[in-house]
Amino acid sequence: YCDCDVCRREFVDNYGVPYPEVTDLWSSDHPMWGFFVQFRIESTSRWMQRTIEAVKSVAPTTLTKTVVSGLPICSDGRLQTGTAWDDIGRKTDLDCLQTAPSLLLHNDLGDSTHYCASETALHLAAANWDGWAGIRLEACRPRDTYRSKDPAEVYGTALSCLMHGAREFFWWNLSYLQGKHAFVDPTPPSQRVAAAHSVMKAMEPYVLDAAPPGDVAVLYSRRSEDAWDWLGRKGNLPKNVLEGANPKQGFIAHRDVLYYLMRRGIPFGMTFLENPDPAVLEAARVLIAPFPFSLSKDEARLFFDLVDEGKTILLMSQMGAVDEFGQYLEERRLRDLFRRGRSRRGYRSSGRVVWVNNDAAADLFAEQQPVKTPTERVPLPPFGEEGGELLGRYLQSYLRRAPSLFATQPQQDIEVVAADGSKGRVLLVINWDVEHTATVRLAPRNIGRFTAAKGYAIMADATVKSLNLPPADVFTMRLAPQEARLLHLQK
Repeated sequence: YCDCDVCRREFVDNYGVPYPEVTDLWSSDHPMWGFFVQFRIESTSRWMQRTIEAVKSVAPTTLTKTVVSGLPICSDGRLQTGTAWDDIGRKTDLDCLQTAPSLLLHNDLGDSTHYCASETALHLAAANWDGWAGIRLEACRPRDTYRSKDPAEVYGTALSCLMHGAREFFWWNLSYLQGKHAFVDPTPPSQRVAAAHSVMKAMEPYVLDAAPPGDVAVLYSRRSEDAWDWLGRKGNLPKNVLEGANPKQGFIAHRDVLYYLMRRGIPFGMTFLENPDPAVLEAARVLIAPFPFSLSKDEARLFFDLVDEGKTILLMSQMGAVDEFGQYLEERRLRDLFRRGRSRRGYRSSGRVVWVNNDAAADLFAEQQPVKTPTERVPLPPFGEEGGELLGRYLQSYLRRAPSLFATQPQQDIEVVAADGSKGRVLLVINWDVEHTATVRLAPRNIGRFTAAKGYAIMADATVKSLNLPPADVFTMRLAPQEARLLHLQK
């Protein structure tokens, strides 16, 4: 929270109001705090671009990357850092966006599971769709007071991030793999990292340009998370929203929608509303907007354009109650989307807008107390009955098919991801259960036609097995505990 003369002077020049007193953060709903959030984010992007230009001016072929862990892309600390990756992705020439999922085993929020890393990779890839994404993962427990990592939390997490858009991998850290820490036996983590890289290298021709099919896409509003966060910290949320709400509700709504889709095996794309990827928007038939609370006029206009183009929008939780600086609007930005099916241009639209309950995003999973003890595994929350069933029914109705890659939802924690590239479809299946073998039944209609599936399995002891499976053995798989399979479906 810089308080220097340069920042104060530039702030007044940009916004025409005095620089806020950073010793009393978020003390009101005055727009200066919205200006302040934007000022910090844009200042960071400008600084990063100047740095990139300096590097490229003397070494034009050098690739510029971020190799940091202290700049979260998710909202558990973004206001503190003053950074927005989607702004960096749009306004700078950075080649690779990379950060870490907040040390998987000791998330301060106490709700971090292995899906946290995949969520981070999704954000990074969506923020930098003109470049590429990298991710920093852990090879083992980082301190002796934490539990040891499950085998699949190394190789399975890497493969999941790969399928969700990560193309570079950094491991924390080499000293653990060299046996320099007494509490880490370096052999298991070294073998698990080696297994992940051997499978990624072998499957690179099929995975490199592949991405999940995008019939379903998430319109992720980073600004809405930020505005809800700073307004809610001292009770400054407008009266037309839930009183006494969690200041992190915007983050929770977005996160839970992503986790719901991943755990239900529903392929999806994602893009930032502030920096939308045209390819994601074009491919989508149904777009989920989990928490569009703070919208500029241009961002609101995008919703109307998408409906005019024939898209279906599932609007959840909010509909533009405040502007881009957190100021209450007498008429919500997206209210006119519900004018009896007519578009803003006056003709009947082929698209539709659906209001998914009042706060269905908060009902996708049952409430669960955070588990902050680093020696304990954070359990997955049970699926919520109302919100989850409602979203599932809408997706099935508007896609006109069951959306999941699963034929039946497994009881165990099973992850299945499909990605399509120039060489066809790639399929990842992971049994995250540490004790039980899982029978996984996949939906032939959503998997697609193929004659054989070739690829690899990584087992709990980090051995790598070659696989050549007929379709029947793909549609019904039996996976050992912690087994991960990456398959290329051959025509």
